[in-house]
Amino acid sequence: MTEYAIEVLDGFFPEEILQALIEKVESSEERKQEFRWTQAPEDAPPVIAAAAVFAAGRLDLQFNFAILKWYRASDDYQSLAYIVHRDPEELASIPLVLCTLKGEADLIYWQLNGAEERIRCRPNMVVLLDPRLEHQVTPPLGPDGERFLLFLGLDTSRLDLGAA
Repeated sequence: MTEYAIEVLDGFFPEEILQALIEKVESSEERKQEFRWTQAPEDAPPVIAAAAVFAAGRLDLQFNFAILKWYRASDDYQSLAYIVHRDPEELASIPLVLCTLKGEADLIYWQLNGAEERIRCRPNMVVLLDPRLEHQVTPPLGPDGERFLLFLGLDTSRLDLGAA
């Protein structure tokens, strides 16, 4: 586990990867797309693989799971991310890797001592969040009223611990 509650990295992805991720969100009618791989990120669609490989190299973390999604202020659906929560235990072995691709929202989280903190998530910004912390995100802010997000994680329930 990391020694920090939160770390923010601006300008995270190269423009080519960032734009390809945004296009993948924009071209989908699905609000939430999940991708899982067992062997290598290359088992995922090319843009997800490229993002996972880049992030793994930059952050020195391993991933086997990604979620690509959009949030729209005009959407009737109210995301569970808007409610205070912790992510599932099987995703808690590494920091939560929250990549805002487009748009803005506030990430609100509570330190272990109970102190409330807030950070404005902006385009091409990655937030690494301690998975032990309760958190929530606001609906999208700004005139566009939408936010695109890539979540990268390590799902320990999918690890083959018996493999040599």
